[in-house]
Amino acid sequence: GDNSMYKSSTIQVNPMLLFKLGKSDCVIGPMLDYNYEKINNPGIDVYSEPLYKKNGGTEDGMRITTVGAGGVLSYDTRDVAANAYRGLYFELKGTYYNKKIGSEYNFADVQLDYRQYLKLPMLGERRVLAWNVISKNVFGDVPFTRYSRIGNPFDLRGYYLGQYRNKSTLIAMAEYRHMFNFGNDTKSQRFWSRFGLAAWGGTGLMGEDLVSLDRIFPNFGAGLRVELQPRMNFRVDVGYSPIDKQTLLYFNMTEAF
Repeated sequence: GDNSMYKSSTIQVNPMLLFKLGKSDCVIGPMLDYNYEKINNPGIDVYSEPLYKKNGGTEDGMRITTVGAGGVLSYDTRDVAANAYRGLYFELKGTYYNKKIGSEYNFADVQLDYRQYLKLPMLGERRVLAWNVISKNVFGDVPFTRYSRIGNPFDLRGYYLGQYRNKSTLIAMAEYRHMFNFGNDTKSQRFWSRFGLAAWGGTGLMGEDLVSLDRIFPNFGAGLRVELQPRMNFRVDVGYSPIDKQTLLYFNMTEAF
């Protein structure tokens, strides 16, 4: 409700320098992360929150700057990154934020992202099962703006982003993607073959750390796909949150994962 809302403006600069490991599908390299966030118009439930006050927040708002350095390791065998039919993707990213390099807080951030795609030729061409596991964890003196969150167009669609946050989240999702194949002989067939459907289900876990994931966030939904150019879909997703009994609508130019 209005009591827990606030307006946030964020500037993030996150350069990476990546190197391919020989002829493999792995890349590795260092990165920097600068994040400045300004919060205005906090609701009473926000500026009454102890952690918000601890981070210097007032009834008028707050500003937080975090600066960190770290590294990233990824492995990618997807055929097309924006809309994979086969292959897998794995990324491990770690960042340490320190006052010595300009951060207002000392803390660490570790994230893991695993995605895999399986073609289903027994169901026809362009029928794919995709699944995704995401782990986001922060450790140390973490400002509440950098807590792990759920609810964006790329994970649990159906929850408002920032509505739930804690130091650790673990998300698992599976999605079935079904493009129509009406043929390629006539203009009408080619037109209708640009359309497709998707349906997904998943669960998020959240807690103070990875061994204390005591909150469960089920999620499911369905969507429409429109192929604007080969292997590039415009998507419209409708996600449902059984916890809040709410339905949210999403528009995006790439698949969720």
